[in-house]
Amino acid sequence: MKPFLRLAFAMAIPFVVPCFAGSSSAVLSNVPFQDITSTGTKVLTGADDATVSANIGFSFDGLGSAVWISSNGLLGFGAANNSPANTDFDSASIGSVIAPLWDDWQFFVPGTEGVYYETFGQAASQEFVVEWSNAGDQNFISRGLVTFEAVLQEGTGAIRFSYGDVNTGDSNANGASATVGFTGIDGATLLYSFDDGMIESNTSLLMQPDSTEVAIPQVPFVEVSDLQATPEPSSLILLISGIGMCGAIRRRKIISC
Repeated sequence: MKPFLRLAFAMAIPFVVPCFAGSSSAVLSNVPFQDITSTGTKVLTGADDATVSANIGFSFDGLGSAVWISSNGLLGFGAANNSPANTDFDSASIGSVIAPLWDDWQFFVPGTEGVYYETFGQAASQEFVVEWSNAGDQNFISRGLVTFEAVLQEGTGAIRFSYGDVNTGDSNANGASATVGFTGIDGATLLYSFDDGMIESNTSLLMQPDSTEVAIPQVPFVEVSDLQATPEPSSLILLISGIGMCGAIRRRKIISC
């Protein structure tokens, strides 16, 4: 091993060891948006900053089967949250909340619809779908209405967000003033987007909550015997790529080591 390469390992070890966290993940999914407006139970018509209770038909993540659904694009377990002010999950403790597109939505302006929910499938593999259909933001001049949904999967514990149309026609388009992610699910938090405007219409996200810590392999310390050697280009590349592999993307909470 070249002397500089030995130095690279010794320098990198202090940065590699602290890199551990829950293995929650969020990936793009090719599952299309599932419209349930013709079959689901309709609620929150004419609502603004309101919640309603529902039974999903199965226990999700040990949190029970009773959920609350907010007109503002989120649902959860426990105490209901009807706040129009979306928060950064990194800096707030708000219980068990799932937010496909948490923003200040309303259903009282003509042309808006409401929220629909429905449970599909057989026992042990059911899915609970909540669809926010033609929700309007607080800019009444803008006529862009949004439609999106959250799907809770019984068998896998996964959560899918699907977006039919998220173009409000103003500065709030594509989640630019919204929170997307979850917190307090399987003891984990995943903040995919916060006021970022990175959500696109006709896309889906599959999220897998998991609070299990990732084991970090023990890397032996390599003694450096010669610090005067000239580094080779290949050693520099290896050092940069090695440190880069152990990076945490704060915004999306996707961590790789």
